[in-house]
Amino acid sequence: MRATISWPLGSAAPLRSPRTAPTKLATFRHPVSTVYLADNEEGSWRPVIQQEGDPDIMRIDVWNIGHLPGSTSEDITRGRRVAKDRHRQGSNYLFLDWHAEYIATEDMSIKYWRDK
Repeated sequence: MRATISWPLGSAAPLRSPRTAPTKLATFRHPVSTVYLADNEEGSWRPVIQQEGDPDIMRIDVWNIGHLPGSTSEDITRGRRVAKDRHRQGSNYLFLDWHAEYIATEDMSIKYWRDK
């Protein structure tokens, strides 16, 4: 399994740019509440990533608050990356402990993406 990228513990705000190295999985003290994967947004500004070889594969990480599903930004770099209404105004999320759950767009925040 690959390591994941996240906002660092102690950081009240998201990163200004993506991390250059993966976070070790042992860093996460609460894998049950830390997101690993989410439904990818699709729009005129952003295709759905379907496989590892897709040209936009580097745009699947979430490191900016504008990437979250509550964002209205459609900027290719800093805009929404997590689908906001793929499933009844929310998305499905896979957590580091390997459970999956639905979270409504209005309930999603950076707390789910932080090193804990």
